[in-house]
Amino acid sequence: MGKVLTHKNVILVLIAISLTYLIYTLLVGSDLNWLHFLLLINLIGLSFTLKNVKHTHHNIIEDPIAFVSFDGPLMWIGNTAININEIRKLTLDTAGNDGFFSLPYNQISSGKTPSFTFPACQFEAFRAHLREGLPKAQFITEGLILKSHS
Repeated sequence: MGKVLTHKNVILVLIAISLTYLIYTLLVGSDLNWLHFLLLINLIGLSFTLKNVKHTHHNIIEDPIAFVSFDGPLMWIGNTAININEIRKLTLDTAGNDGFFSLPYNQISSGKTPSFTFPACQFEAFRAHLREGLPKAQFITEGLILKSHS
């Protein structure tokens, strides 16, 4: 099995490339091409930027049935309440050992929709839980829209 390329490894590689370039220019006696050097430095900065991009909308939830509950006209996703009448479509799918849940048409704040990842072994039970609480919602799975049981 191949080694996983981590962010730390990428940074180390970029630093090594920068140092190699600097040492090469010093040993050969050529002029330092500042454009090339700045390009390498920017690549390092880009890697730091990418490290700070977090996918907080894909929290890992171990027990999705406990995390998503229904109380009268509200669906609770953790501490966030959404009116059930506003939920028309939801995505629910699996890939490998992960299950994915999202309400792509229900923003909870500007540009942020409720979504999370959960263990795929809980997929069927969680789907039944959602169908019971959201009988009119359409389930979008693998590009298909499945009508909930009415």
